[in-house]
Amino acid sequence: MVNEESIQYFGKNQKLYIDREIGNGAQGTVFLAHFNQHQFALKLYKKTPSLTFVSNLINTTATVSPSDVFIWPKQVVNLSDGNVGYLMPLIPANYTPIIAILNGKRHFSNFQTMLMWCINVIHAMKKLHQKGLCFRDLNEGGFFADIFTGDARICDCDNIAPHNVKLEILGKMKYMAPEVILKKKMPNLYSDYYSLAILLFQVLTNGHPMMGARIANYEIIDERGEYVLFAVEPVFVYHKTNTINRPIPGYHDVVIERWRLLPKHVQEAFHQVFVDGIYDDKKRLSDQDWLSVFIQFYNDLLQCDECGFEFTRANIPHCPKCGACIPKRLILSIKSSRVVLEKGKMVIVDCDVDRPLGFVIANKIDPSILGMRNTSNEIWKSQVENVKAKDYSHGQVLPFQKYMKIQFGNQEYGKIE
Repeated sequence: MVNEESIQYFGKNQKLYIDREIGNGAQGTVFLAHFNQHQFALKLYKKTPSLTFVSNLINTTATVSPSDVFIWPKQVVNLSDGNVGYLMPLIPANYTPIIAILNGKRHFSNFQTMLMWCINVIHAMKKLHQKGLCFRDLNEGGFFADIFTGDARICDCDNIAPHNVKLEILGKMKYMAPEVILKKKMPNLYSDYYSLAILLFQVLTNGHPMMGARIANYEIIDERGEYVLFAVEPVFVYHKTNTINRPIPGYHDVVIERWRLLPKHVQEAFHQVFVDGIYDDKKRLSDQDWLSVFIQFYNDLLQCDECGFEFTRANIPHCPKCGACIPKRLILSIKSSRVVLEKGKMVIVDCDVDRPLGFVIANKIDPSILGMRNTSNEIWKSQVENVKAKDYSHGQVLPFQKYMKIQFGNQEYGKIE
């Protein structure tokens, strides 16, 4: 590939400087490129896409991204050598490919951060779907994480299209809904729900929901094997009554251990998608459903003071891992939410991810003393019996006290228990 190409798009001749290859996939190769004195990622397709595909991609570039999480296509380019591709922003250097996390090469800083990443991904997908679009080719290759904050980035957005539109790309079979693999339906909202559930299951358990004991029937799981396992005869590894595909002890130990530690409501959510919703797409959990599931999981999470092990509150007196005594945690109750107050936790009410109430921090001198930094634009009022009420504006920290009542702006009162 030469370093300078004359490109044409929409009747204009402009110069694009192609630097070096920075990524390679089945559909295309990604290069570092310089255009209009800015750096971009340039994806060039290995096979010339159809006019329908390019037309859809042009429509995508003309659409405002529903969320900053998406690495949204900016411009379609037609190079002078006949290659077709598009420009997109570069993924910031502090983001790790989810593939590296699934492979065990990198890890989230803690489980709380992992859950926040899941919440951010679900929320971004919800915004995409609200615009009448579906992702279509949702798989692990397009997802990235800041392993210290839980922030997310999603690339490979060139296959995004309105529901049920016919394009040549259907997805990666490992993530595709059965009805799409069987060519009964085109990718749509409900197939996205299914693919999202697979990604969430993999991040939480490090395993695939349909790959358990039955993989022993195949020397190599080729396309024919995937067709059976994922579409013709899919069996969830934790199906309540059909146990033929359980994870294999000694081989799937991580899956077995992580599933055991998942809260019951999370296990039930996956069962609903991969059993009740396997062929009935209307029974799959929506983005909003998943937000509720994961925010409850996140709100319930606490950490052992001795060994750092993270688990959900279940009125148990000792850490499940080291056996250390677990002191009773302060809990913030507001509206329908109950949040176990832990250092580093973002307080999200009513699944409003865009407007979290605040951020829990620990006192620098005495880490056992917790407070919450006001990240909203509202004035908080604290009320403690026999103590004068005090206001806390944006950026200020409200120290928690048991039995304290807090008015969050115009919202109803919260209470520390």
